[in-house]
Amino acid sequence: MTELRCDIAEPRLAAVRAIGDILARQQVTHAFVGEVAIGAWTGVRVDRGAVDVLALVAPDSRQQIPMMASHRGFTVDAAEVEATRELDLIPMRYGEGSDAPRVHVLLASNALYSKMLGRAVPASAGGAEIPVVHAEDLAIMLSLSDRVDVGAIDLAACAGEAFDVDRFNTTLRSIGLGGKVIAR
Repeated sequence: MTELRCDIAEPRLAAVRAIGDILARQQVTHAFVGEVAIGAWTGVRVDRGAVDVLALVAPDSRQQIPMMASHRGFTVDAAEVEATRELDLIPMRYGEGSDAPRVHVLLASNALYSKMLGRAVPASAGGAEIPVVHAEDLAIMLSLSDRVDVGAIDLAACAGEAFDVDRFNTTLRSIGLGGKVIAR
């Protein structure tokens, strides 16, 4: 597999570094998803959207992330964090103001997400190495979304031989999304 590179514009790059550092300090297994992972796999510059990261966090450690983040440049709204508890999401902003990038820590609360973390791959971003979900796993996440600008076929084309279409299709069928398989 070719080395992945992700071109991330500021202030999103700073947000990626900051949340990655917080999770690494807490020894939390994590991988970037969403715009960052799409950028790594497609080569598209990441200059908009939220910074989304999937993290394997023990339930009793969940509160440590927003607490640490609030002391490291993040704006954390306690009411918003509480309102998204059932969604297994920790929302925040990196910096202050409405133009500060949103950062979402998605808690890997099911087997599918946990499996994705085990298959994460390294990508180079701003001189550092960050983990991103594998192209197949990103394609599964996109299959669950309403996003239309990039999809499974696009990721398969960009990832080349690293994308196992059969494994992707088997996973889709196993989670009830057989109608979204990639035709061979």
